[in-house]
Amino acid sequence: MICDPFCVMPFSFPTTDGKMVELVLQGNREFVDAARATALLAPYEASTSFYRISLRDKSYSLEASHVLAAFLKTIPHGLRVADLADMIAGRPEDEALLVLENVCQALRGHQLLEIDLSDNALGSKGVRACYGVLLEQQHLERLFLCNNGLSADSAQVIADVLLFRGKDVPTKLKTFHFYNNMSGDGGAKALATLLPHCPELEDLRFSTTRSQREGCRVFAAALGSLRNLKRVDLSDNTFGDEGATVLAAGLGLQAQLEVLNLRDASIGDDGFIAIADALVANGVNGIRVLDVSGNDLTEASMAALGRLVKALPLLEELRIEENEIGSAGATTLARALHAASVGRHLRVFQSNTNEIASVGGAYLAAALVAKPALGRVELDGNMFSDDAVAKLEAAFGDRLVEMEDNMDDDDEADEDLNDVDFSDDEEVPAADVDAVTVALAATSLATEATLAFDAKREVVDAARAEALLAPFRGQSQFHTISLRGKSYTLDGARVMASYLSTLKGLQVADLADIIAGRPEEEALEVLSVVCEALKGHVLDTIDLSDNALGEKGVRACFAILIPQPRLKHLLFENNGISAAAAAVIAKEVVLQTPVATLETFSFFNNMSGHDGCLAIANMLPGCPHLKTLRYASARAGIEASTALAVAIGSHLTELESLDLSDCSFDDAGVVALTAALRKQRKLKVLKLRDASLGPEGAVAVVKALDGVRLTSLDLSGNELEDEGMGNLANGPHSLEAQTELKVLRLDENECTSAGLAVFADEIRACLLQLEELSLCGNEITASGAISLVKTGLQTKAQLTRLHLDANMISAVGLAKLKELLSAVGKSHVLGPMDENDDEAESSDDDDLKTGEVVAIKRLKTLFPTWEECLQLRELRSLKVLRHDNIIQLKEVIRDKAQLYFVFEYMDTSLFLWMRANGPCTNESHVRTIMNQLFAGLAYMHKHGFFHRDIKPENCLLSGDKNLKIADLGQAREIRSRPPFTDYVSTRWYRSPELLLRAAAYNSPIDLWACGCIMAELFLGKPLFAGTSEADQMCRICSVLGTPTKESWPEGVSMVAHMQFKFPKCPSVPLKQLIPNASPAAIQLMVDLLQYDSARRPTAAQALQYRFFSPTTARAEPPKEPAKVPSPEKAETKRHFWEPKIDDEWKYIPQPEKTSPKARKPAATVDAGPP
Repeated sequence: MICDPFCVMPFSFPTTDGKMVELVLQGNREFVDAARATALLAPYEASTSFYRISLRDKSYSLEASHVLAAFLKTIPHGLRVADLADMIAGRPEDEALLVLENVCQALRGHQLLEIDLSDNALGSKGVRACYGVLLEQQHLERLFLCNNGLSADSAQVIADVLLFRGKDVPTKLKTFHFYNNMSGDGGAKALATLLPHCPELEDLRFSTTRSQREGCRVFAAALGSLRNLKRVDLSDNTFGDEGATVLAAGLGLQAQLEVLNLRDASIGDDGFIAIADALVANGVNGIRVLDVSGNDLTEASMAALGRLVKALPLLEELRIEENEIGSAGATTLARALHAASVGRHLRVFQSNTNEIASVGGAYLAAALVAKPALGRVELDGNMFSDDAVAKLEAAFGDRLVEMEDNMDDDDEADEDLNDVDFSDDEEVPAADVDAVTVALAATSLATEATLAFDAKREVVDAARAEALLAPFRGQSQFHTISLRGKSYTLDGARVMASYLSTLKGLQVADLADIIAGRPEEEALEVLSVVCEALKGHVLDTIDLSDNALGEKGVRACFAILIPQPRLKHLLFENNGISAAAAAVIAKEVVLQTPVATLETFSFFNNMSGHDGCLAIANMLPGCPHLKTLRYASARAGIEASTALAVAIGSHLTELESLDLSDCSFDDAGVVALTAALRKQRKLKVLKLRDASLGPEGAVAVVKALDGVRLTSLDLSGNELEDEGMGNLANGPHSLEAQTELKVLRLDENECTSAGLAVFADEIRACLLQLEELSLCGNEITASGAISLVKTGLQTKAQLTRLHLDANMISAVGLAKLKELLSAVGKSHVLGPMDENDDEAESSDDDDLKTGEVVAIKRLKTLFPTWEECLQLRELRSLKVLRHDNIIQLKEVIRDKAQLYFVFEYMDTSLFLWMRANGPCTNESHVRTIMNQLFAGLAYMHKHGFFHRDIKPENCLLSGDKNLKIADLGQAREIRSRPPFTDYVSTRWYRSPELLLRAAAYNSPIDLWACGCIMAELFLGKPLFAGTSEADQMCRICSVLGTPTKESWPEGVSMVAHMQFKFPKCPSVPLKQLIPNASPAAIQLMVDLLQYDSARRPTAAQALQYRFFSPTTARAEPPKEPAKVPSPEKAETKRHFWEPKIDDEWKYIPQPEKTSPKARKPAATVDAGPP
């Protein structure tokens, strides 16, 4: 089979005839010695790739473990499941530990998805013996540690092992079972530290652990950090009332919960009521299996169970045995169950040993007998008379489990099933369900209706209110009402209220801006009358913005605000709310339920100050579902802003939009803020306008967002200055990571043209989805704006809006800017320039007429002295290499300790050119580009340097495809002795010897990269686009074929010492992959892409190939290097900048027409240390 070199090569499991290959030692439980181990392994061939191995249910001797280990070591990488349960039964401790260690060490290095070590007596020594299989499992999803006799110390070791990457890096765990151990409170606390770092956990079993109240409470609190649990088993623990209440808050957050087992968890009536109410209030309605057996539940909690059962439409199993609910409790539960709409999927009902007498049994039977899915009923161990048992058997038939242990209660009279009366219930009778359905269908359109008035500000008295309501008379079903934007008198409000009190089905109440201009007493009465009319609606959204409230105003709205058990969106914007009012909102409105359902909370332009901010911060632990949080322009000081950031980081992980504008973050505040942002993996919109971040704070914020993909970011008004602007997109952990960013606002940051030039170059190859960029209110002149357009925005195909108003762009500069935008087809993107200060730029006109456009590269490393600068390899190589196809260094600037290289300006890179033009259909274009690339490299190699990072991004173009090699920061002298640095060359252009980590390599690695680039020019995409070093090698083999001792002896030798095998692939002719290339081009690429570096042509030899025929203009012969004096000896040939002691500039001139002042930096890039 021919490998497709361009297909994505995801991980695939070992298969045979489409089935995953497993190693399972068959047979019954037995003692296994060396001979038996050999026999069990006989059906399997060594060095086979297995997806899963299972050694469970056998007792292995030490000698047998040696046999197993020798075989397991031959398994190639790819093993994903290791079932090592029950391997050491009956072995002495010392031998058992060695058996575990031998087997686990044999599996070291495999990246497993599942590990099962259950039924092995481990202890902390045993856990450590299993380190070979447990340590550094970066992708582990399922871990089973059941019946291991693990202590508290062992639990701590397990937590430490799973958090080996540190507590800032989450695990991949989805399933964690920890059952029948003896870890106690200490183990519960140890494992509680693990839960916050398992955000993907779906299946949690923490049962029979001997954990008491304190440990259970801590574990329950940690469970509140999870959001994706589907199965929870906390049986046989001791939570108590307090622990159960804490547990209720955590369970209320598990929207995907399907199975909940709380058997023998000591939760009691109060604890269960708290749990049931939390599940109902938070809409956790997907539970299929519920077990609350053995919790001393009585009649007191059965109403709560009834409410919960009604809220679980998918319930299949209900287990409540071994409680004390009695007949009264059974009757209460039966009243909830009897409705046809409840328990439609119920298959199992278990209520053994519950002190239920005949009356309770009759009610349960009447409620359950007609359930269509019911297949099993367990009522044994109760107190039914013989006659009652007979009636139950007749009602349920074979669905009723035998009742051998029933204890007859002679004190209670029997109840006939026909005598059961549910008439006091509020449920809709089953016979009326169809009628209700028809009625709902008839009003389905009405329930989406909106009551809203024209957007016209006016005073609304009684007569006007009647007129506004006239079109809606006769309607009572509305989804949304909006009274906003009008000022209602008290009489007008009463007319409105009279109508509003008749409405049904309301979900959204928009009461913003309804008391403007009203005297305070009347305003409060208007709010009270309107809100009272809406009392009783269970709302999704309430908006009370733009009303002057204060604490009295908030309380005037209590009728609509409380109770709201399912409120999702609450807005208080521009209300002038004080600290006291903020506290009322936080404590009495938002936290009216233990765990708020709130998803949106907007608190903007109020005057709540320090105390108000703290009130909102203290509210957040009860708002785990928040997706949108706006706390802005509320006069929060430094201390309160920091507290708010800490609260966000501690309690919120679901945020999609966050606005903390006009808060104040000092150094400590920035630390808290960045810690909070790292946890918001779903964040899309971030607004930190006027947040006192400063340059370093803004950069820290952007770095904290490395794992987030924003669509909108606002960092305006943070005094970033040029330093901050230049660092925002500098490096991989910066704006470069924001591949989905569409809106970027950086207004009012004191940025000049110099800083903008740096920023422009840094965003040249990133932010490709940007649609809107705003830089209003800075200190930008025309040269900076033109640099931005020419450099930073040329790759922004999606850009639709550019805001540059309120800067310092002259009339001449603005005209040139518009001309440039028009030339690149972007004339429509420039926003209004009405407030631009066109007289503030003094030198703009002259600079635009005579200035030379240059590129500036800023080095990250600081250089206190010139001597340190002169040691830079890049500077040494640039001084020597003076060629038409190598980028030219114009000058060096050292400002204090910051070093800048000034280069000639190039229009674009080969990478961007290929992206814009696609595959080369004209081979002459390939010839022109490669001719120049080889010419530059031939010169470079001749003068003793090789580049080490040839790639399209480092091949710059200007004019009609004039190419220059850039970025010599990785360059080394050919005569240099290895080893060099480990990481060189970008992966897609990395030669095979580099992929195998050869200690010695040289200029042929540049020629391999040239071959890759030449193929990419023809194809329009990389030839070898590997996702990792191993994948890169596989892709190379899929084209060139598997290397042999004849084709690459050094490579075969290197592989022999590595845990790597070349994939078995035949070679694919390049002509087949690149049909549009001529035979001469194919021959050159074949020779460049040789495994053996000694067989690749040199750059000079490549220029002699037939591909560069005599009819094609050859490259100029290599030029001798110009004599460039060092900075301290420069007189008339070059000039450098160097500050004096007094920080004034010292200028060493050169005879050039263009002054340094006239050189406008069009592009600047940051460079790391060479």
